[in-house]
Parts: sequence; structure tokens; C-alpha cells
Amino acid sequence: LFNTKHMTEILLESIIKAINTELKNGLIYVVIDNNYNHYNCYEPIDIYDGGNKIGFYDDEDTRIILNHKEIDGIKIAKM
Repeated sequence: LFNTKHMTEILLESIIKAINTELKNGLIYVVIDNNYNHYNCYEPIDIYDGGNKIGFYDDEDTRIILNHKEIDGIKIAKM
């Protein structure tokens, strides 16, 4: 039996792995939203801390690391 926190981490990790496959093909980019910003991401996303955090470079080449609780949405967009 999984608790809600563990399920969220597993879900986020699964989504990121699927997205990374498509990002490597160069046909999509990802928009990651939180309370303060939205970030465009064109390169594969890293997973840290057992699925608790993700790291990526935004379209200004700034390294962003977000806790899974800070993420409001992940959208996929075509190039």
C-alpha cells in the first residue's frame, strides 16, 4: 500500500521519464508552472531526492530545481 506522498513521487518520476524520451527527439518542449513562474524547458529533466525534486534548465539557460510540492502543472507543447 502506498501513501499519497509516495504515489505523487512515483507519478512525477514516471511523467518525467516519458517526457525526457520525447525531449530527446526535439519535437516538444515542456512548460512547468508553479505559483510564481512558468518555465519553458527544452532539454531532459533530472529527478532528484527519490522523486521529490526535479531539475532543469529554462529557456534563459538558468538552472531551476523545484520540489514536487511546488509544481502546479506540467504541459507539453509542440515545437
